[in-house]
Amino acid sequence: MKRAARGNKRIYLIFYLRVFSRGNFLGFIIDISTGGMKIISESAIKSGRKYRLRMKLPPDIKNSDKTDYIEINAKCVWSKPDEENESFFLNGFELGDIDSHTRE
Repeated sequence: MKRAARGNKRIYLIFYLRVFSRGNFLGFIIDISTGGMKIISESAIKSGRKYRLRMKLPPDIKNSDKTDYIEINAKCVWSKPDEENESFFLNGFELGDIDSHTRE
């Protein structure tokens, strides 16, 4: 089966950004694009569900409102055990509408 070409450039992070939903820690972002992201977690994240994600930014990056986080809507589209480490899960998220500042 042929896979469709990825439309958005994927960025692999040097260090993982922490992700929360409703104050609960979900995991760490391991790669991100303007269309989606992959989060590594200690448990599977429910596929098909929409989440309001809050990402803590690195100390040298601040939002225009001086907060140290950004919030976005995203939907978990898949979740599977990490083949390299059975203690973790990889979870794919599709991002909702993002304002231009957050996208930057």
